[in-house]
Amino acid sequence: DPMMPILYRWRGHRLINVRIVPEGVADLALSAQLEPSNWETWYHLALGQYLLQNHDDAANSYKNCFEHAPSVGDRVAVADWSWRNYMRLGDKEKTNEVIDFITEDMDYGENYAYHRCLLMYKGFIDPEMVLDKENETDINKVTIGYGLGNFYYVRGEHRKAVEIWKNVLDEPFWPAFGHIAAEFDVSNNL
Repeated sequence: DPMMPILYRWRGHRLINVRIVPEGVADLALSAQLEPSNWETWYHLALGQYLLQNHDDAANSYKNCFEHAPSVGDRVAVADWSWRNYMRLGDKEKTNEVIDFITEDMDYGENYAYHRCLLMYKGFIDPEMVLDKENETDINKVTIGYGLGNFYYVRGEHRKAVEIWKNVLDEPFWPAFGHIAAEFDVSNNL
């Protein structure tokens, strides 16, 4: 069925995972047209747009994603990428707005790593302490590592950011979005 949005979402997500991002974005944009209430479609579309440095479109997609996210935990993940994207746009007001709901003791669901980054952005955790040794899984190291690198990047500490992103690239969990984003940022000489 060429009009089944879930198929375009799955293929778009997979294309991003294997670094064929423009084609993945095209599939996800079609999926969003066919089913505009699917938060996961918006999430992956926004990620693809972010990777392609199309930050204005990514901001719109993250906004749609946040509106359709079914749980607070899902909104935590969206808030982290939204913060990263708005920082790339230089919009400090929006960065504060998208993370306003974040608290230290909130239920973040399975999004531990995103929550840790958000607490760092809000100043509750020092950057040196954001990677908690008790929860140092492959996905957490990559997700937090990318977020930490981006935190330094948007503060103008580019050399430190690239060093952290290169450490992320040494991690084996290559399908993680943090790993993919680190690849794109390093290859774009940011």
